[in-house]
Amino acid sequence: DFRLNTLFEGNGHTIANLYIRRTDADHIGLFHATGKYAIIRNLGLPGLDVTGDGDRVGGLAGENGGSIINSYTSGQVSGGGRVGGLAGLNSKTAPTSFGVILGSRSSAGITGNGDRVGGLIGSNSGSITNSYATGDVAGSGAYTGGLVGVNGLVGIRGSYGNVNRSYATGDVIGAGNSAGGLVGYSSGGIDLSHATGSVAGAGNAVGGLVGSSDGYITGSYATGSATGEGHYVGGLVGHNSFGTVTASYATGSVTAVGSYVGGLVGQVGRLRQYPQVSGITAGYATGSVTGGTAVAGLVGYLASGNITDSYAVGQVTNSGFGVGGLVGVKYRGGTTNSYWDTQTTGQSNSTGGTGKTTRELQIPTGQTGIYAKWNSDWWDFGTSRQYPALKYLGLDVPAQRP
Repeated sequence: DFRLNTLFEGNGHTIANLYIRRTDADHIGLFHATGKYAIIRNLGLPGLDVTGDGDRVGGLAGENGGSIINSYTSGQVSGGGRVGGLAGLNSKTAPTSFGVILGSRSSAGITGNGDRVGGLIGSNSGSITNSYATGDVAGSGAYTGGLVGVNGLVGIRGSYGNVNRSYATGDVIGAGNSAGGLVGYSSGGIDLSHATGSVAGAGNAVGGLVGSSDGYITGSYATGSATGEGHYVGGLVGHNSFGTVTASYATGSVTAVGSYVGGLVGQVGRLRQYPQVSGITAGYATGSVTGGTAVAGLVGYLASGNITDSYAVGQVTNSGFGVGGLVGVKYRGGTTNSYWDTQTTGQSNSTGGTGKTTRELQIPTGQTGIYAKWNSDWWDFGTSRQYPALKYLGLDVPAQRP
């Protein structure tokens, strides 16, 4: 164990080709577990080969309750549940503990035979800031993510867990429910983060950024494709149950065998949700969308909540009923100042929003006309041949207009 008031200073050095085979225990990594005052910094672990069949398996630590700063791993990590390239579990379960990941990364390939598998962290109830993962991730159970398997506590909205200014680029394959390019399941917060890898899920809830969310997502995006064999598939989020999406977008294609499929979110809210806390404010999607029932350019199924100041332009195709340019099927909630391109989506109808031609969507070059009530601090309205792009807190506008 490595606990309490202990500093491990790597000074930029590496420990190369670490080999661990432990099939008889939990907490597998260079360090078994770190205490709340422990600090590991400036350490590299290239060429890892770590295998553990149990719970909490990571390249650097099985469990981190302290701080990991400016450190990295590469190679291969595999385990049972809660598996990550840097740590299996990053834990802040009480105000007196820490659970900090700062300026750290992993390029390790990750394989998990259970739940909660991530490219950097398997399960996170602490904070992850300015960190990233580039390895491919495959999980046999639920909650598989390119950066984090679970962010927060499952089923507890607004719980611990925050991912800030971080990203993932690896491809993600999840055999169970909740697979995402950045996070499999999140009940915490995701700020100014992104994912670029493709995501494929055999279960329900597949998203380019997050598989299923009960937390908030702000200033974030996904560019990889999202493919699902089940229900709830979205370019950004598969199922946004109790969460909110603000100033975020998705550009990847979305394909699903099942229902509730959207270019940005597969389903927003729940049927019996009250008050209607879920919603989308200032979001857009440009990828093509294909699915069964309840399929649309932005949101497949609006069960509850509201969509405000948003748009969709990707081509929409479905094999069942309930198809729309912006919203496929609506139960409760509504749309305000939101639009879809009737030409590029191939849809003349929607259960929410207002259809506009490409020219009508591109002609306003400022906060005027159909965009008069949109937030000019968040949006760049472009030229008369461009759709609006998000500039919220430094989002890259030129990158959104290739």
